[in-house]
Amino acid sequence: MKAVFADTGYWIALSNIKDDLHQKALEVEHKLIAASAIIFTSEMILTEYLNHFPKGGTHIRRQAVNFISAMDQHPNVTVIPQDSNLFGRALQLYGERDDQGCSLTDCSCFIIMRDHQISEALTHDKDFEAEGFRALLRE
Repeated sequence: MKAVFADTGYWIALSNIKDDLHQKALEVEHKLIAASAIIFTSEMILTEYLNHFPKGGTHIRRQAVNFISAMDQHPNVTVIPQDSNLFGRALQLYGERDDQGCSLTDCSCFIIMRDHQISEALTHDKDFEAEGFRALLRE
């Protein structure tokens, strides 16, 4: 079964019809559904997603919480918890990548993707390509 990793930008694009990547995210989502793909994401990604909407007002914030709650119930979505081991490994990689400018969250994504042998990411972020992964929202 195909597995992909979903980055913050994908979730934002999927849930925000005004996002420039909304249509692309929908197209990719339909292909993934047809392929019965498993989507991995992480608690750090979901934290970034929620941090995107702090001033959106009560309605927007509630929608964001409901979006994540629904995701948690979806059989094809696996949310990787943030634990001290993953944080430590991401911090080490972050320190090794000080010349590249990738975030700590991105470093944790790279580790998760390698741990689960995932080569494709639902992202538009060039840092994933720099790490050798396919950025599906860039294609």
